[in-house]
Amino acid sequence: MSAEPRGASGPVSEDPTKRRSYGVECLDTNLNFWGITFPRLAEGEPSVPAALLQCRTCHTRAILNISLVDVDVLETAGILSWSCDTCGEVTPWGHADKDPIMPESSELPAVSHPQDLYFRQHRRVSLQLPLRIRKYSGDVETTKCEDISKGGLCFISQKHYYHGEGLLVACPYSASGQNIEVEAQIVRQQDIEGTNRKIYGVKFASPRE
Repeated sequence: MSAEPRGASGPVSEDPTKRRSYGVECLDTNLNFWGITFPRLAEGEPSVPAALLQCRTCHTRAILNISLVDVDVLETAGILSWSCDTCGEVTPWGHADKDPIMPESSELPAVSHPQDLYFRQHRRVSLQLPLRIRKYSGDVETTKCEDISKGGLCFISQKHYYHGEGLLVACPYSASGQNIEVEAQIVRQQDIEGTNRKIYGVKFASPRE
């Protein structure tokens, strides 16, 4: 590279140990320093499952739009056959090691909190699945998760949820099929600077099998 990429940085949050976390924005749109291929989004973001997967042959990482059948294959076999542009053929793909938030939501700071222990106890993967959240008061929100593990998930919302609030969540959610709701609890919330949205960490009452 002949020149250093320009960028902007600044403090975005302060973690419990009083050390500041910084967010950095790369202004060179031609530089793929993440090494991840991102799908092009159509007008109005589609609410289809997406996963951060890695080719087991060349180790290329990419965000892939997959089906719910593919999700089941990943959960059972751990490997999905997919066409790899780098290898030039269909190769085995599996979950990539999880970075601290889906790249699509890269405006969020990666801050460690004691409440995140449920993510450390279970492997967390970048998997965007349709999600329905139902409060015990009856209020319902349909959105998608940003990542998920056997112990919980993260999602982004403009709605307000209280720390410690109990919920019923269905993930993956299908508007036309039967859904299984599980008891869950809000264990983390964090403002997204410059927006009216928050990222919420949800812990399942019992780890999913």
